[in-house]
This record gives sequence, C-alpha cells and structure tokens, in this order.
Amino acid sequence: MTDALNRLAEALGVDGSGADPAAFAAVLSALGEPAVDEAGARARVAAIETERWRNPLAPILLWRADAPAAIQCRLPERFAGNLWEWSLKLETGEVRSGTFMPAELATGARRTVAGEPCIEVPVALGLSCPTGYHRLRVAPRGAEAFESRVACVPVRAHLPPSLESGARVWGPAVHVHALRSERNWGIGDFTDLKVLTEQWAAEGAQVVVVGPLHAQRSIGPAAADPYRPSSLRFLNTLLIDVEAVPDFAECEAARARVSNPEFRVRLDRLRELEAVDLPGVAAAKYSILEFAWQSCRERHLPGPRERGRAFLDYCEHGGDALRRYALFEVLDRRQHAEDPRRISWREWPDALREPDSGEFARLAEAVREEVEFHEYVQWQAALQLESCARRARELGMAIGLCLEAAQSVSTDGAEAWSRRELYADRVSLGIPPSEREPGGTNLGLAAIPPGRLEAAGLSPLLEGLRAAMRLAGAVRIEAIGSLAAQYWIPEGYAARAGLRVRFPLATLIGLIALESERHGCAVIGQDRQTLPPDVEATLEAAGVLVFRPLLAEAASEAQIRHPDEYPRAAMLSTADARSATLAGFWRGWDLLERTDHDGFASPDARDAQVVARAQDRARLLLAL
Repeated sequence: MTDALNRLAEALGVDGSGADPAAFAAVLSALGEPAVDEAGARARVAAIETERWRNPLAPILLWRADAPAAIQCRLPERFAGNLWEWSLKLETGEVRSGTFMPAELATGARRTVAGEPCIEVPVALGLSCPTGYHRLRVAPRGAEAFESRVACVPVRAHLPPSLESGARVWGPAVHVHALRSERNWGIGDFTDLKVLTEQWAAEGAQVVVVGPLHAQRSIGPAAADPYRPSSLRFLNTLLIDVEAVPDFAECEAARARVSNPEFRVRLDRLRELEAVDLPGVAAAKYSILEFAWQSCRERHLPGPRERGRAFLDYCEHGGDALRRYALFEVLDRRQHAEDPRRISWREWPDALREPDSGEFARLAEAVREEVEFHEYVQWQAALQLESCARRARELGMAIGLCLEAAQSVSTDGAEAWSRRELYADRVSLGIPPSEREPGGTNLGLAAIPPGRLEAAGLSPLLEGLRAAMRLAGAVRIEAIGSLAAQYWIPEGYAARAGLRVRFPLATLIGLIALESERHGCAVIGQDRQTLPPDVEATLEAAGVLVFRPLLAEAASEAQIRHPDEYPRAAMLSTADARSATLAGFWRGWDLLERTDHDGFASPDARDAQVVARAQDRARLLLAL
C-alpha cells in the first residue's frame, strides 16, 4: 500500500491496512473507484477533495434539537465579502431565512481548490429548529443557491414511560415460523403470534420479541434464512393465516378446497414434520390465497367497494417499491419453474435483469394480474401483523411487539434486483475472523456504498425501520455496529480477505433516534461482535439499548456475569438467534456441531472449549 493508495482508502473510508492488494482493489471497484495505481490514486484523492469543497454545504446536515442551528459553510475566499442569504424550509412548509457576511466570521479550514483559495466559516443561524426533515438553501445574494438536507434529531431515542422510570419488563423471544399449533398449516402464522401474545400477557409479560418477519423469496436456499431477506420493507407472506383472511370466508371454492379430505391430510402431514417444509407450505397456502384473491377482485374491486378501496389505498401507499417487489416475485417463480438452476436473478435473461428497459415494461404489463396477487398477499400479511400489534396494545403491554430488523437484504433478492443502482456489485457483507469464527463469515448480504447511501438521503436504511416502527413498541437492530463500519467481502474471496468500510455513525444513529421519537418506538442494538468503546458510548448517549445475550457473551468472555453486572439500559436474553439454546449450551450440542463442520482452528482449540464449557456450567449455576 503506497501513500497515495492509503490516502485514497482514507478518503473513501476503507481500512486497507494489511489487506490483500487484489481484494483491496476489488472493494475500491465496488465503491466505484476502479483506478488503484499510484497516479490514479493521487488524482482521485484530489478530485474527491475538490468535489467536497465545490459545494458550500455537506449533502446531509445533522442538527441537535437541544442546540442552536449552525452550519460550516465552504466558499471561494473571493466571495467572503459578499452578503450571503440562507433559507430553511421546515417539513411543515414554514420558511425561515436570514443573511450572513463570511468576512465578518471566524475562518476555519483553508484549501486551494483548482488553483483557487477557499475557506470554511462557521455560521450561527440564530434559531432553534424543531425535530424533523428540512431543506436548507444558501447562496451569495443574486447567485445560484446550493441545497442540503437537514435532519434535526432529538437528544435520545424514545423509551416507553415504564422504562424511563427504571422499571424492568420481561417476555418471550420467538421466531413466528417455529411456532406450533393444532390449526396452523405447518408453519407458525400471525394468528399463532396473537394467541401467544395473549397467553404471555396473562402471565405478566410486557413484551414479545419477534425474529425478523421480512419478505423471503419463494424459491432458493436463502428462503429459509430470516436474516437474509428479499426485502426489508415487506413481509413474509408464508406467515399469513389463510383461514383468517376475510376473502377466504366469502369464497366457497376456497373453503371447499380446504375441507377436501385429501387437502386436510396434506395439512396434517405438514404439521407433523419436525422442520418446516417451505415448498409444501407455500404450495398449500398460495393455492388457496389465489382463490381468495379472485373472490376479492370479483366482489370488492368493481366499483370499488370498501375492502377494494382499502386494497387500492394500500397499493398506492406502497407505490413503485411494492409493484417492483411483486413483479420480482412473479419473475422469480417463472424463471425457477423454467430452469430450477436459476436460483438468482443474476442468472435470468439480460432483459429481465434491467427493470427500467422498455422490453421489461411490456413484460410487466403482460403479468399485471399476477403482480396484483402478490400485492394482495402483502396487504393481507400487513393486516394480520397490524392485528397482532393492536392486540398487544389492547392488553396493556408496556412495549408490546419488539420486531427484529435484519442488517441488509440478500444479494439475490427483490431489493437488490429492483435497485441495482444503489447496491455495490460483486461484494457482500460479512463478519471478520474472530476466536468464535476464525475464518470469518460471508453473510451473503448486499452492501450499499456510503456515498450512494448519502445521495439517497439515507432512506434505504430508514425504510425498513419505519415499516417495523409503525407497529412495534421496540425494534431490535441486527448488527448495530455496521452503522459505524461494515465488513465487505469481494466476490471470489474467502471471508478472511474482507475489508472494513466506514459509515457515518453519528448521522445514522441520529436519524434512527428521530424515527424512534416519531413512532414512539424504543431501539435496541444487537451485534455478534464486541463493539468498540466509542460506538458503545455513541449508542448509550443516543438512548439506544444494548442487547446482551447471556450464553453468547459467556462464550466470548469466558464468564457468566452476575445480574447486577449488566447495564440497566439493556435487553437481556439467554441466547441470540445464532448461539446455542440454553439446553444446547448445557449439553454442548453447539460444540458437536462445530466439530462436525470443522469449526475449530485445531483439536487443541476444541478441547479448550470443552473444558471451558464445563466451567461455564458451574459459573451459570453460581450466578443463578
């Protein structure tokens, strides 16, 4: 790594220390910086610096609601004697404005940009700004204006009154698909979740923690992993309780099909299986939901009647994102049926990989009715989850549902396909090597370059959180440390060859706190890695609760903590989704699994873990 390459890496937020040069070049290419020779690196560093100084304002400004509004304004020094104007348009439509003279203000940083001296001056706007999303414009009087997005954020994220007062609350943590009942169709569903909420509320529980409910692809191996969703904005429709859909009750053909003895035997077999048969469940549910959809079209959309209007309103609110998601589902099924080896949209014909092409638009119109079906099942899933959340509130639970948000979307899913311009090519998110996972882990999740995330107003991060916060009393964010840095693994490289890419932690946490305040939803941060002290301090200052899984921490720290040693602002759990269950930990099943899959660096490392586990069992008993 030459000095020029190191400077380029620093400018792009990439930690290139000790990196494989080819892997480093691949990550830079994914960031849109393919030139990595010495001369090219010097030129790009200069271009990045010039671009930064050409705009008086940063693209996104973060203001705190408890501090006076101020900006750092960059400008050519020859304009310092001009009168500058600023105007702030609040999201309410109200406009505030003022002027400033740069020559009368203290001068901060200086740069020579394209041969012209430039300065940076601090400007106090003399106003207190309400929390929200606003637009700021600045310009020398009579000249072209420059704009920036402004996010004025609260000091801390929302906490329910019960937690603010220091109370402790408890409840179960579940994955809906794993719930069993005598009436479901071989997979847990939203009615099971509602019943479970009622059962635990009767025992005094104030929260039900729910694993990711994000949309999954209907086909392919990734469909079984809730932490590799197809989309963060939409829901897993296999969790619909088909018999609770109002259109099912109105559809004689659907009821007759389900009452058929052969179909009832099919459902009994699905329930009896030890593991969820995803293809079997999907075939059973979608075959009946298609009847329900046809009934809805015939009865409620002509006119339309009340339920038809509600569906159309849902589609309008979902907009282009919902249409593209539904279209992906149609194409994904069709392509897989045509060739089962096509388990990724990257293996589709060229025309289908470009959602904005003219040929593609014609195809979309040809399958419009199928697209509407997938919009319909998303609507039904949303209604049933809303019913669960409403029931938790009716029961007076202090928090109600706590929904878990995955880190990102699958590289093979609908979101990565429909927004190709946003996601980086030939790179995926992962976990760096550690004692627990010495080879690192490739999670197969799509990565967004920081610059593209900023250009999109950080909305890709917020869209999935907003969808969850609208219903939940709390949201648990998977891999919270990725808000500070992500581990990118280039395509074709082992997980250990990845590099860290820096992200604007303070800005991202500030926006999460703002959304938390708006939705009245607490925020919990979860991570498989030990967080750096500065990241933990930032989370704590912003009112983000930490997640502390007892057994996972024991494995990483070789200790079992006493209850009083945990922070009060925390969610505690016996385990997390990727560590052993309590029974599995006690019996060492996780160590057996790691042995079977060569998960230890050496036999000695395995023996040391076996000895440590015996000690952990003793420590656990003492702590309890």
